[in-house]
Formats: sequence, structure tokens, C-alpha cells
Amino acid sequence: MAEQATGMRSGAEPARIWCVGDWARIDPLTGRVLESDIPPDTLRQSNEIWDGGHALVVLKGVRNEFLSFQIVIEALESGLRDLFVSAQDLEGPARLDAARHVQFFREIYLPLDGGMVPDALWPMDTGGSRPASITDPDRGPSEPHLVVVWVDVYIPKAIPPGVYESVFRISHRGGYRLSEFTVRLEVLEPTLPDSVSLDTILMSDGPVRTQPFTEREFHRAAHAHRSTFAIHPLLPDGSLLQGAAPVLRGVGDRISVASWTQWDERFGPLLDGSAFHDLPRGSLPVSRFFLPFGLDYPSSFRHWGTDQYELENRTILTEFIYHIAQKGWIEPTFIIRYQSAKRYGFYPLDLEDPVDEADIEALLSLAAIMRTPMQSHPGVHAILWLDYAVRENSGATLEKLRDSFDVFAIHAEKGLDDPERIGAKKDFEFWLRCPTGGVADTFQNVHDYPWIAWQRNIRGLCFQNTVDWTNGVSPGSVGSERESSPLFYYSRSESGLDGPVVSMRLKALRRGLQ
Repeated sequence: MAEQATGMRSGAEPARIWCVGDWARIDPLTGRVLESDIPPDTLRQSNEIWDGGHALVVLKGVRNEFLSFQIVIEALESGLRDLFVSAQDLEGPARLDAARHVQFFREIYLPLDGGMVPDALWPMDTGGSRPASITDPDRGPSEPHLVVVWVDVYIPKAIPPGVYESVFRISHRGGYRLSEFTVRLEVLEPTLPDSVSLDTILMSDGPVRTQPFTEREFHRAAHAHRSTFAIHPLLPDGSLLQGAAPVLRGVGDRISVASWTQWDERFGPLLDGSAFHDLPRGSLPVSRFFLPFGLDYPSSFRHWGTDQYELENRTILTEFIYHIAQKGWIEPTFIIRYQSAKRYGFYPLDLEDPVDEADIEALLSLAAIMRTPMQSHPGVHAILWLDYAVRENSGATLEKLRDSFDVFAIHAEKGLDDPERIGAKKDFEFWLRCPTGGVADTFQNVHDYPWIAWQRNIRGLCFQNTVDWTNGVSPGSVGSERESSPLFYYSRSESGLDGPVVSMRLKALRRGLQ
């Protein structure tokens, strides 16, 4: 069996099987290892997790951590059809149930620069102890040189430390055992905390074209990757996403929330953590949540600069703060972020990345309106967020706004020295706005963002436009042209999957966060 796993052929063997860590991406047509100069032949024999001579994968981690590796299956004779993968329970100081703690994903390949790059991870339902199908005759790139299975192994918090072993098998539909290898897992004494020291927001700036239960799955997927999924509730034209804010009644000094029922049903499980009760980090609520306040909610922008505008904003924000306190949702931090840019053509203000004096004055005016009601209940933490562009002389803008805003979100590729230079002047937070470079972005780039933030005393990461809501990825659509992609895909397929398909880059981000 070791001979088959290391790539040595037998007369009946249709494929060569080996393993590699979670840092590599492999071209399915050529077998070339992307983003690395290491020859594939070298990796087949041995690499940082793989001992080909003994058909052995060695993993090491702490409790409450996800570890990942990849199984590479290369075609030799009869192709890559009708293959299955399975894992036995991990045996050691205790038994680790493979059906609950080992998850398989088929890597889906997307076109880029004339080649094929793996990125989307299609979940393979093992159905308990049954093997998971790796391939389907009607799916996948035409005549690939290889297929790769991504494996997540979760180490539960309560398991005793020690060495655990399992046998993983690749088999043919007819029951022929193609190959098997041992996975040795060394569980160390520490336990990774459920809470995070670096907040990471995976944002969707567009409308949600899914059912509520599907939206919830995006929140759950982010939670499982030590992040917070966040839908910004207002569009650039000032309109609210459907259901993102409670309906109001009255105007002026008679304005109030008509009913909280639908808003609470949609967002309450995120704010109290009950939406995540069965996930590894437990019922820990979202760390950050955007409140639906903008230039046209709760007061119409037609009243800008009037006493009515100020009164309506303060009244409704006070109601929000007291409702949140009454519900006991005191763990999340609630964010007010004004989204307005002249280039959109809806408002005469640049409140994102402000430049002009009029924009700065408008932000100062909004901050003055909102600050008192934000602090109306000591148990609720609410902050003002500003997207801040690092430009020439932008330090002067920051000096004017730093006493009124709590978070300054700067572009990751610019101004990384600013937090070190002025961050100690006030107890505010710098965040990085990280680009989603898509398939072309390297694992290393995504993995390194948490390290960059940690080195520079930056409080959080914000990835914008992280979801492709309209063009879902499924194994049947891999031929579509796509030069860049977000961290999540949305798929609604005939196979029954309705919800998020995570990217390999999101796995790399989780590794960096862990």
C-alpha cells in the first residue's frame, strides 16, 4: 500500500496518490505547483507533512484548531472517474469521530491567464461513515491531469493531548482499494480560545438575493473561519436592504420604531450567538455588527442641517441602544458607518475617504449628533467608523476627525506606518481594508494580513465585497470565465447545496488568524 501512495505503479493501478500541506495550489492539467519553485517530483516523495516512503501524513496542532492538507490524485491509466475517499476514526488517548471532525472538499478549478487555478471548495458530504465521491462523470474540467481533495481536520477542545492515528482510503466504485495512507495527528496541550484577538469582517456591500436561512449559512461559515460576516445595510444610493432596519412611524418628535419583531428574528440569533451553538467556537455572537444608519435613515436627507434631522437621528439611535440593552446583546460592537461618495451621483458628499472641508464638516456634524445617544447605555458598545484614505496631507484630515471617530479603516496597501506614528494619540482603532484579489491572489498574501496587523498594532481586518451572490460556483460551471473572485461563492445547485462555497484563500486567512 505504501508503494501505491508514493506513486509507484502496480499493474492495475489507475492513479498515483500523494499529499501536500495547505500552502500549495496545483494546476490540474499540468501538475505544476503554483506559487512555488519546488518540483512536483520532489513533493511527491516528501514534503513538510508527507513521508512518501511510509505513506504517512503528520499533522501537529492545538485543541480548537483546524488543520488542513490536500490529497493529490494523478491519473495514470483509466482516468479519474468513480473515485471515493474515506477516513477511519482517529485513535489515541481517546477516539476522534472522523464523521464529525474530518471534512472533505473537492477543489474546483477556475480559468485564469489561460490556465486553471483551484479555488472554490465544493463540500463532499460523507453521509456519516460512507465514503465521499471525489468525481462525477458529468462534472469538472475536461480531462484533468489530476484532482485534489482538500481535507479539514478539527481538533475538539475537550480531547486529551497526545498522538492520534487514522487510515485514509481512496477507493474505486467497484470496491477496489486504490490506495491508503496513515494520518498521524499530534495534539498539543494548549487550547485555542473561542474569542479572537484580531477582528476580521467579511463584508457584503450588495443586496442579499437569498432566503433568510441561506444568509444565515454565510454567517455560520464565517464564524467557523474565526471571522464575522457582515452585510452593510445601506446601498450607495441611501436605500436600505430589505429587512435590514425596523419600520418607523411618525416624524419629528413623534418618530419611533413601529415594530422590532422582524429585525429581531433576522439578527437576534447572530447577536446572542444562538445561530452558532453547534459550531466549534460555540455560541459566541458576532464581534461586530453594522447598524442601519445613513444619510437617509432614519431621517430623510431632505432635512439635512435642520433640527428635525438631528432629532430623528438621536431619537431612533437611542431606541436602538436601549433595545439592544434590553435584549442583552452586549458582547458585539455596533458600528455606524456612513457610505456616501460623490462619484455615485446620489449625495454631494464624500463621507468615504473624505477630502474636502465640506466633507469633513459633514462628518463632524454627524458625529456630534450621534455621540450622545451612542453612549446612552453603559452596557452597549457603539462606535463610529470612517473609511480613511491615505493621501498627501491626509494627516491633517485625520487630526480633525480623530477625536470624533473610533475606527479608521485604511487601505492595506497604503499608510501602514500611520498606526505606529499617531495611533497612541487617542484610544481609537486602525483597521486594514484588505482587497479581495481573487483567484490571482496568493495564499501567502491572504495568510499574511493577520501578521501585518499584529506587527503594527492594528485592531482588525475588513475584506469588502467578499461574496459573489449572483454567479454561483458549482462543479458544472467551472468553464465560466472568471479572472478574480471573492472569498465566498454562492451556489444554488441541483445537487441540493444552497449557500456558501468557501474559497481556498479563506482557508489561508483562517490559518493566519489561528
